[in-house]
Amino acid sequence: MTLMRIGVISDTHIPDRASVIPTEVVAAFHGVDSIIHAGDFTSIDVVNTLQSIAPLHAVHGNMDEYQIKQQFPSKKIIDAGRIRIGLVHGHEAGYENIKQGIERLFKNDSVDCIVYGHTHRPEKAVIGGTLFFNPGSAVGDRSQSIGIFTITDTTFDADIISF
Repeated sequence: MTLMRIGVISDTHIPDRASVIPTEVVAAFHGVDSIIHAGDFTSIDVVNTLQSIAPLHAVHGNMDEYQIKQQFPSKKIIDAGRIRIGLVHGHEAGYENIKQGIERLFKNDSVDCIVYGHTHRPEKAVIGGTLFFNPGSAVGDRSQSIGIFTITDTTFDADIISF
């Protein structure tokens, strides 16, 4: 039985790379229990749109405007049912060995999963028993993707959805 579905998104870069959140994202997030955004909204309008869909957990990214940086921290821990999720944009770790840098940020936090963005590349990898999940960029020139987490009593599944 599904206990919780969470939409995962990052690097929306609106209005720089698109004027609005793609309709595919809105459709995929229909009915989710909450949304996680891993930073680089770049516009408060994206915050408002996502909050109108479901409760929002977020961090700011390096490209976010002052208002967003004041509203959201650079690092956050989310308790989602039986799963503990670390959330960070990732710019603090740079581009080289980003997962190692992010892992250091959460070394004392006992998380099951770390969600990050910044690279615009979707990725799902288990390192040392921790799931590292990057939903990619919801808009952009490389690819367009988001993620969905499904949490049950006994399982945790993380899917990348490309469109």
